[in-house]
Amino acid sequence: MMRQLATALLGAIVIAGLTTLSSVAAPSVGQLTLFWPAAGVGFAMLCTQGRPAAWAMALGVGFWAWLMAPQSPALVPVAMLAAVVGPWSVWRRLQVRFAGSSQPFARQATMLAFLRVQALRGAPLSAATLTLGWWLLVGNASPEVLLGVFLACWVMEMCGTLLFAPIAWELLVARTRGGLPRFFRKVFEALTTGWQTLASVLLLCTASGVFWAFDQGPFARSALLLVLPLLAMDATRAGPLTTHLMTLIVGVAALIATTWGLRASQVPTAMADLELLWTTLAVLVGTAAVQILLVTVHERRLALKRLERQADTDPLTNLLSLSGLYRKIEELVDVPTDPGDTAFMPEQAAPSRYTAALISVQMTNADSMEQLLGARQTDLVERATGGALTAAAPKVLWSRVSKAHFVGLMTEPRADLDQLLSKLSFAVVESRALVDADVGRPLWTVAAVTLDADPLPPVEVIMACLRRTEQNAQDSRQIQITSVDRESAMALKQEAEQAERIRQIIQQKRLVLFAQPIVANVNPESLRHKYEILVRLRGDQGQIIPPGVFLPVAMRAGLMQLLDMAIMEQTFEWFAAHPKALAALSHCAINLSGPTVASPVIAQRIAEGLKQHQLPAHKFTFEITESQAIANPAQATDTIRAIRDCGCRVAIDDFGTGVATFDYLKRFDVDYIKIDGAFVKTLLDDPVDRVIVESIVKVAHQMRVRTVAEFVSSQALHEAVTALGVDESQGFVFGAPQPLNEWFGEAA
Repeated sequence: MMRQLATALLGAIVIAGLTTLSSVAAPSVGQLTLFWPAAGVGFAMLCTQGRPAAWAMALGVGFWAWLMAPQSPALVPVAMLAAVVGPWSVWRRLQVRFAGSSQPFARQATMLAFLRVQALRGAPLSAATLTLGWWLLVGNASPEVLLGVFLACWVMEMCGTLLFAPIAWELLVARTRGGLPRFFRKVFEALTTGWQTLASVLLLCTASGVFWAFDQGPFARSALLLVLPLLAMDATRAGPLTTHLMTLIVGVAALIATTWGLRASQVPTAMADLELLWTTLAVLVGTAAVQILLVTVHERRLALKRLERQADTDPLTNLLSLSGLYRKIEELVDVPTDPGDTAFMPEQAAPSRYTAALISVQMTNADSMEQLLGARQTDLVERATGGALTAAAPKVLWSRVSKAHFVGLMTEPRADLDQLLSKLSFAVVESRALVDADVGRPLWTVAAVTLDADPLPPVEVIMACLRRTEQNAQDSRQIQITSVDRESAMALKQEAEQAERIRQIIQQKRLVLFAQPIVANVNPESLRHKYEILVRLRGDQGQIIPPGVFLPVAMRAGLMQLLDMAIMEQTFEWFAAHPKALAALSHCAINLSGPTVASPVIAQRIAEGLKQHQLPAHKFTFEITESQAIANPAQATDTIRAIRDCGCRVAIDDFGTGVATFDYLKRFDVDYIKIDGAFVKTLLDDPVDRVIVESIVKVAHQMRVRTVAEFVSSQALHEAVTALGVDESQGFVFGAPQPLNEWFGEAA
């Protein structure tokens, strides 16, 4: 109770003081001022303190009335009632709306409602109450005079409310939320940030008063008109607090300067009072226009921020999206790296170089898991994984950049990155708990790149380094960590240049076709000319570029589909140009990479090429690596079926390395399987590999699929695979890869 009483007394003192000070801007008649601070402050007090604020308003205005007109004590209750009735009615009407908004004077709906209710309800009630009280005290006023008093009071009430209510509301809310020191600090920042605009408008207001003092009315009005576009421009850039503060200062300054100038001029009193009323109306209209512009721009700014947050947030896991991660990395790249500038560093890291890292956690068999589990269950696994990663490394900013691919940005100095990555690899086990072990389990790889370069390279270079590290982690099936420094950035630049040269060589058809023979283990003469097409590139100086140099670059650069198409087309062109070699050819095997197998148009391109060059389809076999088929079995099944419909044959290369080898053998309708060389080359020394090869051969023959042994490098190994029932062999014992035309002799 005592606290409410103290608050009411303090509010009464503030209202009385502001209303008294407002008398510096007053016409010559009566005790009216050009703006009425009690209306704005009182409304803000009602919104934040409720009914007790009405007593503070009444006491403050009553004290002001007694101080300004001690000879008219009857004016005190009239002024007290007029001060309360208008803001009270507006507050009761907008109480629910204002209570449900954190910034009602910065929101379009609440601000427009406030202007409408204040103009049509609050200000007329206060003006009518004051006019009626004045008429009862005077007793002989004409209707024209009463109408003039009513309009003057209406304008005065509206002007005071629009100028003071937003700032008073910010002040009273800050007292309970963030504290007054923080509020005054924000006010100081707003004034220092917009000091140029503030100085310009105050200069214009002063100039207007000076022009009035020298009876230069047109120049005075022109100076005030120039204030409005400056405030409007500031409203489109600044925040709500800055704009409301500028509007208050400029409005009060304009009215005080005009009052001073007119009092010092030779303008008659009646005309001066009328000019002051018009100036007040102009300030009122300008303030309302600036505030409407402010809330419109602020709402648009907030809407853009919401859209930006939505674009930066992954809807499935509520983590950052790929664009959000890029934005965060760009902010990190833009951070100054001057050793003397430690303002952006954490306190504990200020003495040392600021270090960050990108951590990748990726499910390598995401497509297979989605086909086995279904999309809904896979989404549950990804949500659980996102939660597990966040719980295991809460200080890492996690993002979901694609399906089952999470990347975290660690911006604090790392203590033991190896330990953190090991912790994360165990954390993703929580997502496996949702998966039935009989169906399958997710396979995760963990990799990281540390950002140690000074300055940091562009985002594209950083992400390219991360992708390369991810690929190394998938190949080695171990956690990989690399550093993004100047050397790695230079290496990426060089690789990009190499990739572009490879692209040009492919487009210019500077491929050199090599071939390696495949022989039948029983009756070799039945397959006199069967080859696997291999490729080399011819460099700018005519040198031969081996596949170990260009294939890894082409894979990382996404050129494999372009390369496969070029090999296929050039092979078709070569045999079409050498009909004798085509007649002698038994079979020709052409490799298809993963991106090509995933392409829905590969079968169509094959059919068009065969038709264009009039080639027999049964002489061409297309080899698909088993790991590529398993990565997307549905697409592989469709591609295999479409190629076989063209009349060509299909072989699975590197057979035996997959997790579900024999299951996929039943699923894919193929003509050949090439047993992976890892099992063949150790066949003579490892009995386990011998059993594996024997099992593959038996299953394949049961399904009427022919088998080919790779890496047959000796006569003893050839005899061993023949004894196990392998149909055909390929390896250096029969010949190393040579240019295609050399294998056909005179026929070429």
